[in-house]
Amino acid sequence: DITQEEAYDKGIAPIRTFMLDQIQMGGKKDLRLFMDIAKIDKVDSTDEIPITVIIPAFIISELKKAFIIGFLIYIPFIVI
Repeated sequence: DITQEEAYDKGIAPIRTFMLDQIQMGGKKDLRLFMDIAKIDKVDSTDEIPITVIIPAFIISELKKAFIIGFLIYIPFIVI
């Protein structure tokens, strides 16, 4: 048996890693934007970035990717 806090800490680690990897693939501008909003200037490692900054940066990054994919699918229909 583990407590809710221990379950959260164990469960958030792989999700956090996945989101950070996806954000870094698309550029770090989204992460920097939300770090600026949270008034976080400089971090030594990604472990210092709060999850409240990572989640919105991940969502924005994925939405950008989705719009790009949607636009690329739409282009051939415009040409035809």
